Amino acid sequence: MMALARGGRVRIEGLQARPELNGQEGTLVRFIESSERWQVKLNDSSDGSTLSLRPANLQCLVATGGNTEGCDEDEAARADGADLRSRAVALGAGSRVRLAGLKARQELNGRFGLALSFDLAKSRWRVALQGLPHESYILLKADNLEVLPHRILLAKIAGKGMGVQAVADIERGELVLAEKPALTLSRWEMMAPDEDVLLDKVRQLEVQEQTNFWSLHDFKQRDGAKSARGIFDTNAIACGESTCRDTVNGMFLLGSRFNHSCRPNVNRVWKQSLGLELFHAAIDIPQGTELCIYYQDVRDSRRERQAELERAFRFTCACEVCSLTGRAQ
Repeated sequence: MMALARGGRVRIEGLQARPELNGQEGTLVRFIESSERWQVKLNDSSDGSTLSLRPANLQCLVATGGNTEGCDEDEAARADGADLRSRAVALGAGSRVRLAGLKARQELNGRFGLALSFDLAKSRWRVALQGLPHESYILLKADNLEVLPHRILLAKIAGKGMGVQAVADIERGELVLAEKPALTLSRWEMMAPDEDVLLDKVRQLEVQEQTNFWSLHDFKQRDGAKSARGIFDTNAIACGESTCRDTVNGMFLLGSRFNHSCRPNVNRVWKQSLGLELFHAAIDIPQGTELCIYYQDVRDSRRERQAELERAFRFTCACEVCSLTGRAQ
């Protein structure tokens, strides 16, 4: 028995409600934990639509020459269902990976990188190699990527609520997170006060994504009641322009968790060609350190920064820079 993995090629079998689909082949797009089903894009799907199918109705396909495409045989025969699901969702956008099993470019085996996004047309992952510009990503099969533990996690930060923390030493320049926005609003949508427009977008998210969205801070909340607009205004990050040159702001369910510092150790940049927000370490970051970006221009005076952060986000910055006194300010 083989474990399913994102990007793998599969054949549909055993469907009773829609037997006409049995025997058709496709590619695994992602695993939906709430329904315990895989989204599958059929080979003959020209519009990019997907089906939601149980793992029991999907058979991994073996490529010519005996290599598996997106299927993992290691210990699969003795793994139970929970283990298989855990392995199946391990590889995703933002996963840290080690390259392995490459034959054409053996010199890359052992290199580290970050999985950026999955190219459905080519059934390959876009991978940015550590130490190289993210523009020079390469395309690799899922079975050539060994998933490594993340170097960051959500943690409670004293005096700040939740934040992002390093669980291992991170080198300067390292790409620590690449994230696609869960939802976006244009500048014109941001100007409209209609809560229902944003609520409709939130309802289109997966159940877990909705939970993550509503768990974010809302500095506008009153009497303990949050609003979708309040959460968006508190956490949105600018992410480029739309096709009509309109500024777009995005909600990042992990990236929006980075707290502010007037001496940030992480820089972020929107990469339009990838559709991702990239977060890089600005300095060497020791294990256990909080990772911070900046919300306000750090070149402004302390008084200007404090005033703008209070106005826009309703908090008083107490970072290492703002805590300085006397001439050290």
